[in-house]
Amino acid sequence: MPGYPSCCTNYDFANGMGYSIGLGMGYNQDKKILNSEISYLFGAKLSNLSAKYSIDEFIGYYIDRDAYQKIISNYILDIDLMTMGIFSQLNIKPPSDLPLYFSFGINLDFPISNELYKVEKLKKPDNITFSDTKSRIRGEQSGKINDLSAVLYSISFGVSYYSLNFKNFTIRPKFELNYGLNNAVKNVDWKIVSSKLGMDVNFNIPKIKEEPKIQPINPPMPEPDIPPTPTFEYNLIAKYLNNELEDSAKINIPILSDLEAEILILPSVIFFHKNSSQLNNDVKPVNPIAKSINLDSALVKFIQNSEVATLVTINRLESENPKIYQERKEKIIEIVKKYAPNNLANFEFQENVVRNDSINKKIEDEYICAKFEYKDFNIRRFNYYKEIRNTYYSRNRNVVFFNAQIPFEYENYQIEIFINDSLVFENNSVDTRFNIIDDYYLYRGFVETPMYVKTRVKLENGIELTHNKTYIINPKLSRINLLINPHQGKEYAILGLFDFDSSEFSLFDNRVREKALDDLHYRGKKLTIIPFTDNIGSKEYNTKLAEKRALAAVQLLQLREEDYKIEYPTQYLYDNRTPLGRILNRSVIIRIEK
Repeated sequence: MPGYPSCCTNYDFANGMGYSIGLGMGYNQDKKILNSEISYLFGAKLSNLSAKYSIDEFIGYYIDRDAYQKIISNYILDIDLMTMGIFSQLNIKPPSDLPLYFSFGINLDFPISNELYKVEKLKKPDNITFSDTKSRIRGEQSGKINDLSAVLYSISFGVSYYSLNFKNFTIRPKFELNYGLNNAVKNVDWKIVSSKLGMDVNFNIPKIKEEPKIQPINPPMPEPDIPPTPTFEYNLIAKYLNNELEDSAKINIPILSDLEAEILILPSVIFFHKNSSQLNNDVKPVNPIAKSINLDSALVKFIQNSEVATLVTINRLESENPKIYQERKEKIIEIVKKYAPNNLANFEFQENVVRNDSINKKIEDEYICAKFEYKDFNIRRFNYYKEIRNTYYSRNRNVVFFNAQIPFEYENYQIEIFINDSLVFENNSVDTRFNIIDDYYLYRGFVETPMYVKTRVKLENGIELTHNKTYIINPKLSRINLLINPHQGKEYAILGLFDFDSSEFSLFDNRVREKALDDLHYRGKKLTIIPFTDNIGSKEYNTKLAEKRALAAVQLLQLREEDYKIEYPTQYLYDNRTPLGRILNRSVIIRIEK
């Protein structure tokens, strides 16, 4: 709300109960439309719109000794709004034996008074308080609603039951739904939707009876009706999505695309054997969801695409032979000359001597490496995307609906329908309807394709009547869904990596983060967080470390408790006997499924 400090919660909806009193004047139309009685009503009303927004939110953990307790906070926003308004309403009594009336209206409401009350209360656990207020409530505020819209526009739909009738006095129970068209507060996405249950009390003013007209003594004789000359014509109506199509109309068909992509490792680092320039890039997946990796092949692709200045830092352990730096440098230069000789000038080399007392002996082989980084760009990535295939489809059953309106019911006939000179329908019933499924047009690519429709009616007397129409089928790509590393109907991707014995992300993939949140909030998919560790350390220690990494992923994605579940794996991702395998095992995997 403008003028009031806001916390971290958005209120999606609220329930409330109020009242509305209206007074109006109506007019009953004498002439029926489609055999339905029509009346109009105009009036003014006084409404009370009260609502209470309340939502529980997980805001953190309370650590009591070694136990974690979730902290749940309840946010309350209480609104009291009084309006005075005018309305216009159309009432329809359909041709049915049931005494029902249906109403459609437009409303303009003008706020005349308002009150707001806002507070945050701790829900659980019961034994803690807020640190800033030293109590279980905070942020308590009340006052007027700022930036309230001057006029609230809404539309209404209602149904009433014609129950009691006392001459010119009637009572009708009524149910009505009001839907707000504009925001109640400027620049705040808040529309008011209300349902009403009440009574319509109507007083019908009786019409003044007209005096009967005196008939002439000798009225003129009516002239005999001349039978009309039969006309042999008919009309062909085409509709798509309930819209009538003109000849040569363009039919836009929304097409969706599933883009399957594979996430591959980007070699910002390569490894060597100790006291050697031989590459140590082997990595073996041991889990079905782990991707096979050829780091040597990926290194070649990286070198071929390095068209900017690249700094290569070659590590040498203090205990290794000093000549090993030059040998490793020459090994990298040899690879560059073989696969991308024109890019050799972009590479700059430097030596980094790693002191023996600064490393963890358990992961000594992870320090024997060369690191690549772009000198002029602060880019740190550990993967890149490779598109596999696109699949196109239409979510809706796209149907073009035809209605052949044939007025000469007294005569037998036969109707034929041709699409692109192919007979697709034949019948002899009046007012024929049939469907044309346009899937044939979807797989011709994203090009406009004409659809020629010809109808032919054969009368019993031998007369043939034809109608010709042309429509343009236009498939249009409306949305692309990214599917990453699909496996048995599910998607898997590394959200981020961790340093050794750490629960803070050292690198994370923002594209995976954005896709996971998009699938969660807009496509109704489910998220599972799978935390991994290497095999260094006890099982109990690594279990607690995996829990901390899972919570780090929850905080990175800003998930609510109902948005996700955590699944602890029984297998590592990769073999821990190689340095790259252990590095990739210090990660969190996101699984996305329907």
